[in-house]
Amino acid sequence: MIKEIIIALVQPGDTVEITPNRRMPNADRRFRVDAVLENGFLYGCSITCDGYVMPFTWIKDIKIVASAGK
Repeated sequence: MIKEIIIALVQPGDTVEITPNRRMPNADRRFRVDAVLENGFLYGCSITCDGYVMPFTWIKDIKIVASAGK
């Protein structure tokens, strides 16, 4: 329940730190969110990369470590 509440609070530009579920031990643990999609977070976008998607189902625990600067 707490995970779902925090996911709803994440905005593009926020830096999050996750604990991946045990099936995905090598998932990125800290990243800046570029967009919140229907099924996960888009991150790592650049001029040469379309970015990566972190599905919500891979996330065991999440916390926002830096806000987008509101």
